[in-house]
Amino acid sequence: MSKVATYFIAQYVPDLFRREPRNIGVLVEKDGRVAAQFLGEIQPGELDGRKLRGFDYPHVYRQWVEYWRDQVYRGDKGIETVVRTSRDHYRVIHGGELTDTGEDSVDKLAAYLYSLLVSEGGFAKAIANSDDEMADVRSPKLEQDVESAFKRLSILAGSPNDLLVRHPIRKNVQLRGRAVDIHTPDFVQENGRLYVMELVDFSTKRTSLPKEHAGRTAYMFSDLRREHAHIDPIAIVQLPDSGYESEDVYYGMKMLRAESNVVVWTDPDEKGRFLRERHEIAMAEA
Repeated sequence: MSKVATYFIAQYVPDLFRREPRNIGVLVEKDGRVAAQFLGEIQPGELDGRKLRGFDYPHVYRQWVEYWRDQVYRGDKGIETVVRTSRDHYRVIHGGELTDTGEDSVDKLAAYLYSLLVSEGGFAKAIANSDDEMADVRSPKLEQDVESAFKRLSILAGSPNDLLVRHPIRKNVQLRGRAVDIHTPDFVQENGRLYVMELVDFSTKRTSLPKEHAGRTAYMFSDLRREHAHIDPIAIVQLPDSGYESEDVYYGMKMLRAESNVVVWTDPDEKGRFLRERHEIAMAEA
């Protein structure tokens, strides 16, 4: 099974009112091959000046892009050199490893991560869950079903008899990440380990949106794992009637399985096993 190493290049701007880094590029390494993509590029190594208007010193950025491309394509330890020589203004951040990427080429993986995590609005915007976007991605029915199941077991904080539960499941708990200051997953449960749960519904008509949600979820899990020593990420998913036939669903599920335990909510066996585990953990002494 191939392991894919990912790196993100973030621009840090000394600004009292802007604390979030701006992600401006990705580097991906798979089976000894490297692919890179940077903000403002028309094609590899060719930058469109009109897209660089947000940079204070676009000529300096051009020089950095030339340097990064020159280093990473040198082969042995090229990315290591880029990481080691990154400075305060532009930092190269190891984004973790992906597995189970199948036959996807390194170029395809880089293009996907770039489209997911790099935008003109910067890093924070790329991973933010805006109200409009989440309205399209969220499934109220899936959320209600999961919450109702937790409430029937009296293991959701705020449920009847929850005072008897040692380790209840809580909603919308803020957790610190390594690259991102705060993540807010759907559910969290703690009992010596940190169980982080996120809902992903692939049964919507626009499967490209849940695919992107799956990608952001996988990134969140990866970032939290680097910050928290004892963590179990769990993706609770709902599949369409067609199952894995859609390429978006297939790819999104691969991203989730690479970074988490996946529970298919529509599978009675998986759902039952998952709920029994949550109840046992909720009632355990430690």
